[in-house]
Amino acid sequence: MMKNAFIGLLVILMVFGFIGCKDDDQIIPDPVPLELQGTWKLNTIEYILTKNTFKMIVSTGTFEVKINSYTIENNNIINNKNEEFPSGYKLKGNITSTSGGYESIFTIGNERDFIFFINVDKNKIISDGNYNNIFEKQ
Repeated sequence: MMKNAFIGLLVILMVFGFIGCKDDDQIIPDPVPLELQGTWKLNTIEYILTKNTFKMIVSTGTFEVKINSYTIENNNIINNKNEEFPSGYKLKGNITSTSGGYESIFTIGNERDFIFFINVDKNKIISDGNYNNIFEKQ
């Protein structure tokens, strides 16, 4: 009787160990890193980043991107701001919607990369190395 119970337990452990459970390296992270998620604002321009989308809103229109993946980027631009914004992320995604003047710039479905460098305090970002436009977290 005890032998049958042991074999049953062994079978259950084998099934869950090999089939039902996944290793930590198989867990897929959110396509947008948590520290970038939220609303970032510069005057009347808003960047809204959720766990899998990036949306830009300006007075003349919007565009939205479904983010598929990201890579960590070091800020290699030599100037007086690379210590404040030492690293960031390159988000890779596909354009999902446009309005206003963005229809002529972006084609729905096209793949596009966006680079955001985040400051050491995690409350400001710059986009694509443009140090004149610093967005603050709301």
